This record gives sequence, C-alpha cells and structure tokens, in this order.
Amino acid sequence: MNRVKRWIISVFFLALFCAGAAQATPKIFLANNYGAKADGVTLNTTSLQKAIDAAAVVGGTVSVKPGTYLTGSLFLKSGVTLDLPEGATLIGSHKFEDYPMLPTRIAGIEMSWPAALINVRDQQHVTITGKGTIDGDGPIWWKSYWDLRATYEPKGLRWASDYDARRPRLILIQNSSEVQLGGGLLLKRSGFWTVQILYSHDVHIDGIVIRNNEGGKGPSTDGIDIDSSRKILVEHADIDVNDDALCLKSGRDSDGLRVNRPTEDVVLRDSIIRHGAAAVTIGSETSGGFRNIEAYNLTALSGVPSGVLFKSAQTRGGTARDIRIHDLTLLGVATPIHITMNWNPSYSYATLPAGLKDVPPYWTILTTKVPPQQGLPHFSDVHIWNIKATGAKSAFNVSAYPDATLDNFRIDHLDIEAATAGSIANAKHWIMTDNNIRTADGSKEVFTDAAASVASEIAFGEPNSTSSSQPPSQQPPAVLVTDPGATVQPPLPTAKNPALPTIYLVGDSTVRNGKADGAGGQWGWGEPLVEYFDTAKINVVNRAIGGRSSRTYITEGRWDELLALLKPGDFVVIQFGHNDSGPLDDASRARGTLPGVGSESKEIDNPITGKHEVVHTYGWYMEKYVSDAQAKGATPIVCSLIPRKIWKDGKIVRGAASYGGWAQEVAAAKSTAFVDLNEIVARRYDALGEAKVEPLFGDPHTHTSRAGAELNAECVVAGIKALPGNPLGRFLSAKGEAVKPDSGH
Repeated sequence: MNRVKRWIISVFFLALFCAGAAQATPKIFLANNYGAKADGVTLNTTSLQKAIDAAAVVGGTVSVKPGTYLTGSLFLKSGVTLDLPEGATLIGSHKFEDYPMLPTRIAGIEMSWPAALINVRDQQHVTITGKGTIDGDGPIWWKSYWDLRATYEPKGLRWASDYDARRPRLILIQNSSEVQLGGGLLLKRSGFWTVQILYSHDVHIDGIVIRNNEGGKGPSTDGIDIDSSRKILVEHADIDVNDDALCLKSGRDSDGLRVNRPTEDVVLRDSIIRHGAAAVTIGSETSGGFRNIEAYNLTALSGVPSGVLFKSAQTRGGTARDIRIHDLTLLGVATPIHITMNWNPSYSYATLPAGLKDVPPYWTILTTKVPPQQGLPHFSDVHIWNIKATGAKSAFNVSAYPDATLDNFRIDHLDIEAATAGSIANAKHWIMTDNNIRTADGSKEVFTDAAASVASEIAFGEPNSTSSSQPPSQQPPAVLVTDPGATVQPPLPTAKNPALPTIYLVGDSTVRNGKADGAGGQWGWGEPLVEYFDTAKINVVNRAIGGRSSRTYITEGRWDELLALLKPGDFVVIQFGHNDSGPLDDASRARGTLPGVGSESKEIDNPITGKHEVVHTYGWYMEKYVSDAQAKGATPIVCSLIPRKIWKDGKIVRGAASYGGWAQEVAAAKSTAFVDLNEIVARRYDALGEAKVEPLFGDPHTHTSRAGAELNAECVVAGIKALPGNPLGRFLSAKGEAVKPDSGH
C-alpha cells in the first residue's frame, strides 16, 4: 500500500509539473522597462507590480536585470512566472507600511498580518524560479521581536510575543494551486517564516537554498511551513534556519479546531538541513490533523538537535495518522526520535494576566479554553525506518499522555550510535524490529506508562533551547535538563553544626542546579559560595530547588520546612524570578506569579496539585519570605536574579525593569538588605565581553558552568560586603576576605 501511495503521488506531480514543457516560450516583461532601478535604494514596489500586472494579461514572465531591488510586498497573479536571474536580488523594505495588513493565518491563528514580501494569494499556475536571491533583510525585524518580548515576558505575555511582533514572511502561497517554487533560488534573512504554504494544493518546491542565520539568528525563521494544505511535494532543499526547517502545521487550539483543515498528501525528500529544529517536524500546530505524510532521503547535521520531531500541547488537539519517515542520515543530531506533547509551555498555554483590558481580539482567541479531551493530540499509525544516526546523545525522547497515547508505531532498521538509549512514555502497540542501537552507557530504551513528568520542552532558537549564538559547527551538546519535576520533592541539606549560625540559600536552579553535582556541566552559585565563608564559624546550606518560582517554593511546603529550622542569628539569602513569568495554571509546572509588587491576585484551579489556589504577585511572595524570616529573628538578604546571557548593543540585558527592580522594591519596603546581583554580574559580563562570557555557561542562556557559578558567587560576596555594616563580614574565610566590596559602578 505504501509503494502504491508513493507511486500515485509521484506520477501526479510528474504529470502536473511537466505539463507545460511543450508550451511556447512566454513573453518576457522586464521590470526595468517599468521603472525599476537596481540601486538597492529606490523603492521599486510600484514598478515591479506594474510588470507583474502586465505579464498576468498574457501569462508572461517577469524578470529583472542583475542588481539589487528594494521592494515592499509584491503580489503574483495567475499564469505569471517570476524569474530572478543570477546576480539579481529582491530585498525587503524596512518600513512596516510597505507590507499591507491582510487576512491570513499566523502560528495557527486566523488574523490580519503584514503581507509577505512575495505573495501568491488566490491564484493558480504561478512559478517563482531563477538563480537570484530574495532577501528579507531580517535583522531589523528580529530586533523588533526581541525588544517587544523583553517587555512582554516579565508581564506573563511570552505567548503573545509572536503574534504582536508583526514581521513579514518572505514567501506566502495562500489559497492557491499549481504553484512551483525553486530553480536554484536563494532565500535569506526572512523577517519571520520563510515559505508558508497555507490552504493550498498542488504545490511543488524543487531546488531552493534557505539561509536565515546571516547577520544574526532570526527568531521563528522557519524554512518551509506546510499549513493545512494538500498535495505538496518538497525536494532538493538546502536549509539553514533558526527554528523548524521542514514543518507541517494545521492550526492552533480553539481556532485551529474551528477551522479543522488537515495537512495531507505531502512528500518531503532529498534535502539537507544544516541548522534548524529537526530534519522533519510535525506541529506544534496540530489541531486540523495530518494524513498520508511521507519524508525520506533527508540529511541533518550537528546544528540540528532532533531528527524526527513530533510536537504538540494539551490544548492543540488533532489527529495524525499514516505517517511514514525513512532513510534519514543524522550526523551529530542529539535526539534521533523526539516526540513531545507538552512543547514550550510558556508559549503553548496562553493565560491573560489579571487586570488587562481592551486586549486584541486574537488574544481572546488564543486564551479561549479548549475542553480537556478535545485538546489532547493523537498520533497513530506511524512507520519510521532506515534511520542512520551517529554522535547522538539520546536515541529516544518520547512522551505523550496516559489518556492520549502514541499508538501503532512501527520502528525498524534503526542504526543509532548514542550516549544513552532514552525513554518512550505513553506508547501502545509499538513494534520495534531489526534495530541496532549502540549506547555508550550500555542502556536500552525504557518503555513506561507513567505520565511525562516532563521537562517542559523549549522551542529551538529559544534562549533556553539547545540552539545558541554559536555557529552550527560549534554547537554544544543537547542541554541536560536537571530540574526536578513539579511533583518531585527532592531531599534538601540541613546545617552540619546546628549550634552555629547558618546562611540558608533559597532560590531556583541558578542557585542550586539539579543535585548540585555539576550534571550536564551546570552549576548554581550556591555551591561555590561556601568557599567564601569560614565553616568553623557559620554553616552555609543551599536549599534552593531547580524549576521553582517564588510561588511554588512556598506552595510545595519547602519554605515551611526551612522556617522550622530557622533560628535567631541565622541569615536567609533569597533569589527568585527566572521562573516566575511562566503560566499560572499549565499542566507541566503551574509556577507563574502575577507581575509586579502589588496586591493583585487571581484564583485558579491548579492542575498539578488538584487544588483551588489564589495566585499573588511576585512581590507578595518575596515580602512573605522577608517577613517570615524577620519574625524568626533571622536576617533576610534579597538578591535580584542573576542575568541571562542575552546581549544587546554589546551589553548584557538587565532586569531592572522587571524582577530585578521588583526585588529591590520589596527590600526597600521591608527595610531589609538588598544585593543587586543582576547588575553586579551584568557589569562583570560587560567587562569580559561575549567571547569570554561564553564558557561561563553550561547551557546557551541561563545556567552557568562551574567557572560561571564561581564568578557569580564572588559577586554575591562582593554585594554582601558592600551592605551597610557588612553583616556577614565576621564569618568570611580568607578567600572571602580577599573579595573587594562592590563599588556600584
């Protein structure tokens, strides 16, 4: 049956795309004759569109002389061929007004959005070809996204960033048919997705090169997105992007379920992915479902963390079946088989922060609740075979849900060399035969019926993902997730000598990473901090827990445990904020807090604890830590959160406008000590520069290496020594005495 399906699809495409070969040579419409200037400065939108409109009358070909043509959105029409010769470049305008707002679908939601640079909307028989270049000049759009996200994320609006930062796609094929794209075109620096095929059928992409990592790494610069479309063939693509490379989508959450249009009858073949999320991706927009999909003869290099990637979320829904993926070559790809149904929660689960009014209509759509059973995605009848992988970290990373299992998978003839085998959770009726999986640790894949305890999956290209600012050839190994799950209660240390005063550390994984053993090369600053104190005079006890926020450290009972140990004369150093911007009530962590330091609150039903809960602001929880410690006769010291490795204009981005500033406000309001760790560390990073800061991190963005943890611990001591009265001065070791107090500049 599979061979028959492939034969039918191949014959169909062959007949369709060779049908015009015997026709007469079409008339050439040179855009230069309509006023187009190849100086890279003159805006040529009108001249180029005039040539397109003229060609549409007779089904002609539009071309240009070699050179660079600045343009806004262009709209190709039925029967027209756009032929860009070698040496010719269409480069996108930087002006938002040059891309008219039009109805479309973006990241699974129907809404108005800037038109693409090249548009095929409601047309038939259109060809885009040549050996020229289409350049989105993306860095200005990428910056606009990161700037907006920096303001949104502290407000709990990470999920809205991709929709509000309106960036033009490079090529859009929408509600169209019999479209050809290829011929050796170079597509580069797209502002957003590079090629989106939406609500279309009978589209053939053959011979394109995509390069979106020039001049930076563009966020969400997908390569080819096939979105609720059918009868699509993609072949001979060479892709280097900073998100999904070859990706199938079909709508998001309530809006995608409303539209309910599948992606089906798709073939992806004979392509190379140099940098991107996976060799082939299905999701995370899965609401409309997928049928009859085949991907084969794909090669992925070490800048690609996953081979086969199926991703969704518990609000997406949709059914995927009859999926065939085979003959993949994966060179240094961290995870050959990767399936997650809890992808990137801070993006996937949209919740309106309390008090927001007059929100855009699509925010209401995004936050519309999906009934639980309707929201669970279902994947079944999948066949994966003939996968050759070397240099992998984990052969399998597979999980779904106990009530939405991954059913009827056939996995055979895998040849994988990996550090470990990995696990397969929530799977039924899997048949695995003739596989050769060689692991450095001797492990075998583990099947489990347990719910995914879930390391919340982070999107490729995100600050905490396995992508980074390094070139693909220098990419680090896939990041090991060390945070204990939301329902895990790890044992915490106590004072070795209870008769002595004690410094207790309270915080997240930047203070105590995992089991504090350096797993994955990641360390919190709490471990090396002990070296700066004389343990014959004072205990240093690190009771921070990875993955916790100011809220969940309290609601899990860990703060009450510490209060039971606390005595007069002790000290409590408190640092939270990295995890407080997450969702309030998602099923993986439910750890977010309301932004700010006010008295606002929101009632939720916590899906992890099963309890009704009142969620407060970040400041409310931080004030509780301070007040409780003071009531015990202890001295609280509030720290702002250490900075992430995010550079802007040669400087580390500070947190003074959000959690760093809010921590300072709490300390001032409660008249307690404050160490501006965010600023102190950021100044150190600025002075070192990007190249020297890079090895201070054990992952691309947040968690430090041992050297980075030691630098941060030294900054903690420098900040404490600068406090009025230097309250811990008498307990310092010789190493601590040698640290200079922070000068504040």
